[in-house]
Amino acid sequence: MTDGNASTFSVISNAKNFVYLEAVNRLVADFQSNPQKYFAEAELQYEFYSILKTLKAVNTSLQTRDGVTVATVHPEYPSVNRVQLKSGKGYRTWFDVAILNPSFINSSDYKTVWARNERDAKSGPENVLAAFEFKYFPVKRTHDFSSVEQDCLKLSLCEEVKEKYVLTFSSYDIEAYVMQGIDIGSAMLLWTTPRALYFRSPDDE
Repeated sequence: MTDGNASTFSVISNAKNFVYLEAVNRLVADFQSNPQKYFAEAELQYEFYSILKTLKAVNTSLQTRDGVTVATVHPEYPSVNRVQLKSGKGYRTWFDVAILNPSFINSSDYKTVWARNERDAKSGPENVLAAFEFKYFPVKRTHDFSSVEQDCLKLSLCEEVKEKYVLTFSSYDIEAYVMQGIDIGSAMLLWTTPRALYFRSPDDE
């Protein structure tokens, strides 16, 4: 785990070949420069999505097998299979932001790529190049850490996602040991506070 005041670039580049580094770095820098700017989690999601849309290396438009043009970057993209963390039927999760694999788009028909209907969704090892879940805590609450862990484990169960990230922001500082107590599964966890940045990767375990 890396913690403290290291830059986003040094933290993540040392842990992973992170092709979306510029977008994350810009979001983290903007949050730390003015945390009070963000009232809600949705604003962080929108800002990140907007940044990704400006990056030509990430955001492109491609044709599906049946000739429909779609983008690679999408908010609220559904998982293929139902996720079951507890007993019960399970549910399809919706990634806050997803970056689709160009080869998946080119080789699939529109309904498969759209994946809104569970019957049309098809699993593949790298259909989604990266999925991002967001957490934002403007006020400290006792359940904060457990909800972060739930998102990490939820992403870990989605086999179609190549790289899994939980981007967490809080208006308050945390102790470094808190990160060690979170089960991150196969996800990478980045926690940004107004004055520090904490990062954990499965590669460090």
